[in-house]
Amino acid sequence: MNKKHLSLAIIILSLFLFRAVSAGEGKKIIRTGEEFYANGAFTEAVAAFDEALALDPRNFDAYLGRGKAFYKLKRYREAIDDYTRKLQITGDCARAHYHRGLAYVELQEFKKAVADFDEAIHIHSSYSNALFSRGKVKYQMKDTLGAMKDIRVAAEKENPEAIEWLKKYEPNR
Repeated sequence: MNKKHLSLAIIILSLFLFRAVSAGEGKKIIRTGEEFYANGAFTEAVAAFDEALALDPRNFDAYLGRGKAFYKLKRYREAIDDYTRKLQITGDCARAHYHRGLAYVELQEFKKAVADFDEAIHIHSSYSNALFSRGKVKYQMKDTLGAMKDIRVAAEKENPEAIEWLKKYEPNR
């Protein structure tokens, strides 16, 4: 092996090792972000997910985590952007559609919210949170029959919020 090939092999190996170390480091940073999120430290969670994305701009878990933290900070457009980036990287993801739908609800963009909840349910038919959320949005949009159907199905799937909602709005059920 000549010096040129040896140098090239060393560079390739170095890049491979750096990428492997970066991926491992990125997972640690994501876990840190998730811990911040779980403890209600949403600004710190965003910073951790930013750090993970600096290591790997295609880290779809970091986009989902940061999107959820942005949502909690009421930064709904930024949350939507991150959920969209995750979907661009991974394709279909029920959780990303569901969370993006929730952000659209906060912005009162109900048709977009319903479309995302529809997609989440299409991907994962037993996603009771998406069913219940879609039902609530349909109720706000004056589609009472559609709302009740979704909420009843969510309750049948043992969604606690749907069960409570039905107790409140259909006490004789």
